[in-house]
Amino acid sequence: MRKKEKIENYTSADLVKLYEENALKMYNALNEYDVKKYNKLYDKNSLIIIELKKRPGDHRRDLLPLLDHTNMGVRFQAANTTFVFAPDKARTVLENIASSRRFPLAGDAGMILSALDDGTGKLD
Repeated sequence: MRKKEKIENYTSADLVKLYEENALKMYNALNEYDVKKYNKLYDKNSLIIIELKKRPGDHRRDLLPLLDHTNMGVRFQAANTTFVFAPDKARTVLENIASSRRFPLAGDAGMILSALDDGTGKLD
């Protein structure tokens, strides 16, 4: 996000693009063990999610195409964010990531699925 521009002024399409870019950078930061960078990007995407959610009709739906992204990290983030709209598709994405054995995301996906299955987790 550009510092001077308020998030409210972005179109939903622009926010989806920023979310995708941040998710790609998060995946790279994760693989480089750069926790500080990952956390900063996570916070940016959290603001995007909040903004999309508060728009009429809940524009988090606009992230659904990212469930088919070529990058596993983008798919992982999108599955967590869009689970409420497409639980079957998002679950399949998480199952595929968990079974890929490509850690650490495989472990994260597996833990999310376990929490959903035993009722201790909820993705909203």
